[in-house]
Amino acid sequence: MLNNSKKNGEDKVENGNSQDLETLKIQLFEKTKDLDRKDAEIKIKEIKIQQLEIDVEKNREELNLLNEELAVIKKETKERDKKIEEEEKLINNLQEKVEHQQNEIVNKNNKIEELKDILKKEGKNTKRREVKKIKKNLLKLQKDVEKKIEKVEELKNVLERREEEFLSNKNELKEKEKNLQIFEKELKISLEELDDKNEELNRKENQIIQLKEEINNEKDQLRVQEKQITELSELKIETEEKTLEVEKLQAELNEKNEYLESIYEESQLNDDKVRVLEKELNDRVEELNYRNDELNNKERELLDLKEELNEKTERLEIEQEKIKELQNDLEQNQNQIGEKNELLSIRSLEIEEKIKELEETKKELQEILNEIENKNNLLSEQEKHLEEINDKVNILNEELEKTKIESNELNEKVQQHQYDIEQREKIIEDISRQLRDSQTKLIEKTSFADKLQQEITKAQKENAIALEELDSKNNYIEQLKSELSDRLSDLEWRNQEIDKKEEKITIMQADLDKKKEELIGKDQHITEFQIELEKKYDDLESLNKDIEARNSIIDNMKKQLSENQTQLIEKINISENLESELKQSKKDLEKQSNQIILKEEEVKHLQKELEDRLSDLKWRNEHLNTKEDEILQLQAELQKLKDNFERKEQELTDRNKTTSIL
Repeated sequence: MLNNSKKNGEDKVENGNSQDLETLKIQLFEKTKDLDRKDAEIKIKEIKIQQLEIDVEKNREELNLLNEELAVIKKETKERDKKIEEEEKLINNLQEKVEHQQNEIVNKNNKIEELKDILKKEGKNTKRREVKKIKKNLLKLQKDVEKKIEKVEELKNVLERREEEFLSNKNELKEKEKNLQIFEKELKISLEELDDKNEELNRKENQIIQLKEEINNEKDQLRVQEKQITELSELKIETEEKTLEVEKLQAELNEKNEYLESIYEESQLNDDKVRVLEKELNDRVEELNYRNDELNNKERELLDLKEELNEKTERLEIEQEKIKELQNDLEQNQNQIGEKNELLSIRSLEIEEKIKELEETKKELQEILNEIENKNNLLSEQEKHLEEINDKVNILNEELEKTKIESNELNEKVQQHQYDIEQREKIIEDISRQLRDSQTKLIEKTSFADKLQQEITKAQKENAIALEELDSKNNYIEQLKSELSDRLSDLEWRNQEIDKKEEKITIMQADLDKKKEELIGKDQHITEFQIELEKKYDDLESLNKDIEARNSIIDNMKKQLSENQTQLIEKINISENLESELKQSKKDLEKQSNQIILKEEEVKHLQKELEDRLSDLKWRNEHLNTKEDEILQLQAELQKLKDNFERKEQELTDRNKTTSIL
């Protein structure tokens, strides 16, 4: 009966062990499936990472092309600067030529005035008609000279305008160069950011490789566990065989009647079993030591994971510092924009003051014009008076015959002057042609500058697209981070499942140990080992809790980073809107400044006309003064002639009286 009860108990234990082994096998099969599925997911993510690397390389190639285009633009700007300097030299040479011609014209005017003075001095003995002809010729010459002076002044004004245009173009080119330098700096910053992101991708790739290695290690561990399970099944078979042998021995013992021999044989069998069980215990102790080593390895891996988490937290802190720096930069930009708006308001006030000054100058010019009209009326009255004097001078025409020869010589000189003036007119026409050519070149250069601006705007748009792509890649990297965190959680879950299975194995081992307590006297050692294992499991659970807490901290940091990124994007949009408003205000200011420049040029032109008219008035006043002096001299001579005539008449009367007396 005892033997039958023992057999039934052993059969139940064996059935329970076989069921546990089958469940373990099923769980291992499911784990292998999960591992294969995760391997497939890892491969898919590797393909995505390769695509990202290809995209990054494309972006680098595009950036290299942009750098090459920038280099070409720089070369073109340098060549343009050289051309502009050459044109400035040509303009300076033309200005010098024009000034030289003006000086020559002034010298000729002085000579003509000297000739006039000579004619006036020697015109006492010439005829009236020839004097009028000479006057007419001189007036024509003066008018021609005045016209040519006006043309030269117009050319001067054109040259000044061209110089101003050159200066404005130069300033625009300098501004474009500054914008290009800023664009280059932004490109360098974006390249540095791309390099940083590539480094982060490489780090993540290394992390993925490490995870793969860990998964492979886990696979190896599972394989080792499978081997252990197979070994346990083999041990089960061996125990079954041994039980059969024991049954055979018990049958033989029942057949034998001798109680002592049976007891002796049973004692020997028990001793053999004790030895076998001692060997099994030693084997189990070795297995437990092996498991302890595995647990130590896992603790090391957990420490490595902790270090990685600390590194990630440090990186997140560094990124937060970068975000703070970007916020400070945005605040500085906003302050700069406020300062620029203040400067714009100050300039608008200055422009209004200049407009008021221009209105005042217009009023003054009108007053000066009224004064000039009054002086013209006075001059017309003086001319009438001169005509009356010319009627009186007709008496002295006979004395002007002697000056014909000298007047002819003067006419020849005047003709030579006219020939020189015609040649100079041709030179001026050539200069005007050259100026037209330079104007066409300037128009071409302005069109080219507009093309450059369009290219710069295109480059800015491409840079914005690249920034959007970078943002999308950042989002993709964040997705990868979340997937990595999910994987870590999966690994933790697997570790927990492995721990649970290990606990089940330990429970089964405890059951086996309980069943063999009658033969084993070393239960205390096993319980001590179990206590140590439980302590280690508690430590692992505490570590898992710490990891979960840090993962939650990392998720919060990610949320904060995403919120900061959205705030940054909003601030960037605000800064772009402010930049567009600044550009519009700059355009309006440029228009107003151009209008002011045109008005200033008109004022200068009016001032020059006034100066010319004043010079003409001075010259006419001097001419009138000289004529008045001549008239006074003629009147004095007439008085002398009258006195002589009266003396002669008195002499004739005296002679007639004497003759009559005689």
